[in-house]
Amino acid sequence: MKPLTTLTGFLLDRFDEDEAATLTMVCECVDDPGPGCPARVLAECEAKRRIIEQVSDVGWGGYAVRDVILELLALPYVEDQDFDPAWAL
Repeated sequence: MKPLTTLTGFLLDRFDEDEAATLTMVCECVDDPGPGCPARVLAECEAKRRIIEQVSDVGWGGYAVRDVILELLALPYVEDQDFDPAWAL
């Protein structure tokens, strides 16, 4: 398995890509912030970054939980060319 720092970097790069793609989208979501709403996607990217920050500080006993959380966050990117199959649960 690649080091978790590689997985963390992979995830942060994907979140940056998601955020950039969302910022170029045009949609109306004033009354209905649905799945395609840029504001919701941007908030989701930020929330995922915060999750990574929190689990990065996990102490010795929580490494298994941290690994699972990071691998779960990576699953939506399984088709990405940089995705390591070792990250799939």
